[in-house]
Amino acid sequence: MKRIIVIGANGFIGSYLCDYLLKVGFEVIAVSRKFFQNTKIENRKCRFIEIDILSEKLINLEITADAIIDLAAPNDIFTKTKPKEAMNLAVFGTKNIMEFALKNNIKNVIFFSTLQVYGSELKGTIDENSKLIPENEYALNHIFSEEYIKMYSRNYELNSVVLRPSNIYGRFTHLGIDRWSLVPACFCKEAFYENRITLLSSGNQKRNFISLECVSEYCEAILNNFPQGFNILNIASSEYLKIIEVAEIVKKIYESLYDKEVIIRKKSELPVETNNFFIKSANLDKYKTNNKPNYNLNTEIKEIFKKLEVAKNGAE
Repeated sequence: MKRIIVIGANGFIGSYLCDYLLKVGFEVIAVSRKFFQNTKIENRKCRFIEIDILSEKLINLEITADAIIDLAAPNDIFTKTKPKEAMNLAVFGTKNIMEFALKNNIKNVIFFSTLQVYGSELKGTIDENSKLIPENEYALNHIFSEEYIKMYSRNYELNSVVLRPSNIYGRFTHLGIDRWSLVPACFCKEAFYENRITLLSSGNQKRNFISLECVSEYCEAILNNFPQGFNILNIASSEYLKIIEVAEIVKKIYESLYDKEVIIRKKSELPVETNNFFIKSANLDKYKTNNKPNYNLNTEIKEIFKKLEVAKNGAE
């Protein structure tokens, strides 16, 4: 049985990924600065380690493992509200994780970056050789982290995979995870409590959406066939939708579930045009997933509504 260390295991992606890896037969060590009690309950078969990745304690921690999955990069909300702390986490947090890997002779590292390193409004065909055009500190911080990982891979012969996923969606492991700023969860929450969905724009921006389950499957495939050296993989799905189209899907599902009308409001008519793009990956075919048809936007939106019902009824 392979032992995997998941750093950033208390978050939206990390908590789900821990659960997934346990189910498919990996031993999982979950690492975070702190854990929600519900994270420990949902992923009770994990070994939990609470530690700050900016502390020397991480580097001095002695653990054997087959691979590390690094999800500790600062998210968009943290980056906006605490930009200095976010940059510190992206740079020195990543450095400490790579030093920890070196000290414990862990040769394989997966790092979660973002497709936003190519820009905020993507156009044309995007592959791993496309020009990096970071338009915000969130994207720039991920580039800093990527460069550290690339340097360590080159200098110390580590194997690493930088994943650049599109917009990840899915059910929350539990409601203590506060990522309600993400689409479609933000639309679900507003529809559920306010019977409306508010768009700050026209909603004409196109995005690619990929489920947590599909992302987890890619991680499983990589862990079972880890490539040599430094690698970059764009991960996306066939779900290309405009923001307004996602809002309309949420509206339709809510109205069918609760027999109440939801109003979609736009605060702007811009942008007028839609950005069309396509995500390619030269190496992704090596890591084909099951692409389970039962995990898509419609099914996951329904699951998010179920979580909101639980919260409203006070059961969680």
